[in-house]
Amino acid sequence: TTVALAAHNAAFDVSFLPPLGFPVICTKRLAKKLLPELEAYGNQFLRYHLKLDIPDEIKAMSMHRAYADAAVTAYLLLRELQELVSRASDPASITVDGILEWIAKPNLLKTCNFGKHKGVPWADVPKSYLSWMLSPNGMTDMDEDTRFTAEHWLKS
Repeated sequence: TTVALAAHNAAFDVSFLPPLGFPVICTKRLAKKLLPELEAYGNQFLRYHLKLDIPDEIKAMSMHRAYADAAVTAYLLLRELQELVSRASDPASITVDGILEWIAKPNLLKTCNFGKHKGVPWADVPKSYLSWMLSPNGMTDMDEDTRFTAEHWLKS
């Protein structure tokens, strides 16, 4: 049995820690896989979008504080796992290793979520803009999904 940690935007969180020795399930990446149509994937956005049933004592805490965010992430992970089970033809086949493998693959995003083309389907973003994004003088802070999507649409 594989043991994994869970974090929201795990790449960011893990960058502050020494090597953990455990794989990390990123609830943000999992949300992108399960809900590719959303316009945002922040912890609190997902909390409200999914109408997570958060206990009152957690709701009373200041959000964006470690404990409150960790609690929301735990409830988000539970909801995501429920969704995976509901979609699976064989729920018993869902494993930590399988989830980790699935979320490691880049996502082909549906719409651009920034800049002058925000809200535009990636297929309609001009190739000149995609070329600029991927150039050395373009966007240097793209996440892997944005880069993968820009490269995909530039090639097609």
